Amino acid sequence: MKVLLVGANGFLGQSVLEKLIHSKFNVDVLISSRGNRKLEGVQNIYFSKDLDSITISPPDIIINVAAYIPYGNLNEVSSKLIEANIHLPLMLKNNFPDSRFIHTSSVSVYGDNNNSLNELSECISPNAYGLSKLLSEKVVNSHSNSVIFRISSMYGKGMKPFGIIPFYLEKAKESNKIPVLGIGERLQDYIFVNDVADLIISAIHSDAKGVFLAANGVSQSNLRLAEMICNIFPKSKIELKGIDDSLSRMYDTSKTKTEFGSFAKTTLSDGLMKMVSK
Repeated sequence: MKVLLVGANGFLGQSVLEKLIHSKFNVDVLISSRGNRKLEGVQNIYFSKDLDSITISPPDIIINVAAYIPYGNLNEVSSKLIEANIHLPLMLKNNFPDSRFIHTSSVSVYGDNNNSLNELSECISPNAYGLSKLLSEKVVNSHSNSVIFRISSMYGKGMKPFGIIPFYLEKAKESNKIPVLGIGERLQDYIFVNDVADLIISAIHSDAKGVFLAANGVSQSNLRLAEMICNIFPKSKIELKGIDDSLSRMYDTSKTKTEFGSFAKTTLSDGLMKMVSK
């Protein structure tokens, strides 16, 4: 079976690529730039800027894990945001109408909706990034054989240094102090990168179509997260400070579990240990 992996040199892409190669798939990759990531075991390497002008043999499966996230300003509207998150999925859909299309989106599409969320929950005023992913879903949903995974807060070794987990880990290592806003009651759903990759691989062998949640299904408070990190770095202390007015996030993953089985197998404490292990 031939797979075209789009975004193979990204954080999630590297994990998916490793599993595809291990499972003996024939893998071509489509990337925006070579970077310094390993692409061992692939058959052909293509660049997204050339997609309109090159001939790629139609794959059985397209896996698109490519995305542009404007860290620091999620309301940034740029040509890069549009090209990576909307135009690229549109080109893939148009160029490969007979391939199974597995696409990754984000829970950012829900915007300000802070209820317990599922696939049918309303998307309320998403930021520019969330809106771009919502539009990508509209594109991919019009493909005849597609499945979409909305990913919650994904973490793991090699992730970019943005978000609360890298921040807490850095503070614990540098100063032995973890600053937790408010009383640490804000909830977030964290899912380990390898669990997301396993879910994507399972979709290759599934006839499932539509939108699913790639979330853990169990949200943890900021305080509990800090306590787990203190267990890894026993000298660290938690400092409660300021006010935290950000939204809690909780997700109902029953639809995904029914279709794909239990997929979020890595506990947060175990995932954190894997992040800091050498």
